[in-house]
Amino acid sequence: MKQTHNDNNKWDSIYKTEGVNYKYYDIFQPHESMPRIAEFFKEHNVKKVLDLGCGAGRNLLFLLKSGFDVYGMDLSEEGLRLAGQKLLENNLTADLKRINFSDKFPYPNKFFDAVISVQVLQHGVEKDILKSIGEIERVLKPKGMVFMTLSGRYSEGRIRKVLVKTARMIAPNTYVPTEEMNQGCRISSTTNP
Repeated sequence: MKQTHNDNNKWDSIYKTEGVNYKYYDIFQPHESMPRIAEFFKEHNVKKVLDLGCGAGRNLLFLLKSGFDVYGMDLSEEGLRLAGQKLLENNLTADLKRINFSDKFPYPNKFFDAVISVQVLQHGVEKDILKSIGEIERVLKPKGMVFMTLSGRYSEGRIRKVLVKTARMIAPNTYVPTEEMNQGCRISSTTNP
């Protein structure tokens, strides 16, 4: 499996050492927009959803409980283990795959009605992000839907310290944070400094 991060086990380490006590958010609490996304998906007859970068399953579990057929992909073995544990605890099933988001997705063309990806694609260099976007396009059905969030360089009108002030540029619009969350992982931005 090809891997693009400087520290490929960063998320494994986070899940193992901090687990449910992760300092930035509850790893099992769905993204705040998931209830609205689930309703929107239902209104548009979405059935099959890919959670790209599912981590410990926070959005995957919510969508499964909402009646969707959900598939999860993540690079972190520990995140997938935690997701599998939560699936068992809730008597749910989902297809989980350990894969880097820039690799070819293990699904046929036009397989999914929707893809969600929360805070994932910025953890790669531009060429890997573009590969992933190509794979998202390939596996989505015509008129398929995408819900995606990405870290921005700005938060509440201020430059985010983790992305710029303490980061080291390694390629155009690609930074490696040197402290705080994601230290050692690449974070790409399409916004000029």
